[in-house]
Amino acid sequence: MKKLFLLGVLCGLCLSGWAQGGVEKAASQTIGLEKKTALDLSARLHERVQETFMAAREAEMLSDVYLWTSPSEGYADNISYYNGKKQIVNSGEILTYFEPEELYLHAPTRLTRAEMPDYVLVKHNLEVRKWLLKYNALQREVMARLPEFEAAQVHVSHPASKDATWLAKQLTPQHQYLLLGEVHEMAAIPPKVIQIIQEIARRNAASDHPREIFLFTEFLSEQEEWDDEKMFSPFFEDMPIWHAAQQEGVRVIGLEPEFVEEIPDTAFRFDISTQQQDEVDNDLWVSVEGIRLRNERWLKTIRRYREEHPDALFIIYAGLGHVEYTKPYSLGNALAGPHTLVTLMYPDVATQSVIFHDWTQGKFFQRITRFDRADLSRLAGFDIGIRIPQFVQAEP
Repeated sequence: MKKLFLLGVLCGLCLSGWAQGGVEKAASQTIGLEKKTALDLSARLHERVQETFMAAREAEMLSDVYLWTSPSEGYADNISYYNGKKQIVNSGEILTYFEPEELYLHAPTRLTRAEMPDYVLVKHNLEVRKWLLKYNALQREVMARLPEFEAAQVHVSHPASKDATWLAKQLTPQHQYLLLGEVHEMAAIPPKVIQIIQEIARRNAASDHPREIFLFTEFLSEQEEWDDEKMFSPFFEDMPIWHAAQQEGVRVIGLEPEFVEEIPDTAFRFDISTQQQDEVDNDLWVSVEGIRLRNERWLKTIRRYREEHPDALFIIYAGLGHVEYTKPYSLGNALAGPHTLVTLMYPDVATQSVIFHDWTQGKFFQRITRFDRADLSRLAGFDIGIRIPQFVQAEP
């Protein structure tokens, strides 16, 4: 049931700090609006865009760390052609074609479709500011505990050809979740994923107590189950993974909600220099708010399947930004515990992709990075890090 606005609650949230919370808690977060008429509400939302933008921009300027996105007060323009005529279309307009509850499970009652662009902007800016503050605190803690990381680092010596076998052996019957996070468009990763799935499935089949195995992925639509005979994946390079899984008796289930496909090319506008623009991503769905919305839906699917299959092993294969313990609203953090193993696969460059290796300047950047303390693994963002020996861009 949609929630009513609270009178004046957290009206100054963007100036008063943040509180830790999971995906579900953030979903109902108020953005500081008073209960007014539709016209007043629309005007107040527009004001909040400016307020939250300025607060987030100030936090960004004072921050020692950077996010992959930035505060914004508007949307980028797209070029469209209709009846042979070139038109400039504001990319935020597409949000007005959807009911608020289609994206927000707890959408405020008075929120209308026309107000969605401003509402999303406010949420985006609040999240940018919140996570800039969180990442600054996280970086300070990591750097203060470097001696502990050094003492806890596990040195693994097996060759890369044995990675899949070694990783499969790390799973125990108590593990319910294996989260496989990747850097997208690395041609060397899908073959590694296939090897991992095959090793796990074959060891499971040969065990005294085999269990069901599911492979959940962002590369298929929500709750869609892969069938080799009936389906074709738009992510052609991943089709061999789905085929290999199905051959091993592993069911492949999609996670990505339909609204991600239905609302494409929605991009925030960043009023920053060209050089900076190239270093940040303005796509709604890779912003902190976009990731939060997506992960919220992913967890809903995963938990529904868990209720139906309490003893199964769930392998979750997605971009590492969705699974790292330290990433915003990550599945790793939501599912954390002795029953979960977070494994990241990333290129052979210490400063790329994994923020822990960047902050520590590659100090722990071995071919396999692992620590024998759960609290340090959570702080680093992963239980196991696998350095892929080649960084090859897949064909577009």
